[in-house]
Amino acid sequence: MSAKRILLIDDNPAIVRLMSVVIGRQGFAVTTARNGAEALIKIRESRPDLIVTDYDMPEMNGLAFIEEFRQQPNSGIPVIFLSGDSDPANIEAARMAGADLCLCKPFSHEELTRHIRELLDASATEKEQ
Repeated sequence: MSAKRILLIDDNPAIVRLMSVVIGRQGFAVTTARNGAEALIKIRESRPDLIVTDYDMPEMNGLAFIEEFRQQPNSGIPVIFLSGDSDPANIEAARMAGADLCLCKPFSHEELTRHIRELLDASATEKEQ
């Protein structure tokens, strides 16, 4: 069985490196994008199994990405929305746009990988039904 593919969307190179290592060590194949616009292109090229997106990015932020992505055909991929801003309005907007899970920074690596596994398991169960 091939590794599940995770698309990580964040414009901070240090965060991308750290999260890629953390997620990769859990056996996932990680692809990255610097913003939502680049992510939409990468999704067309290679459909990931799960998407992790930051909120604050140039060109197309995480919220705009989710809104645009959920309008696409075959957009049932689970999305985790990460935000350094715990403003309830932003979290609610992300949920309304179609985020499956919203995490506020800081969060532990264990918490993130646990949520990734849970969402992938739930997605697999839905596909079987």
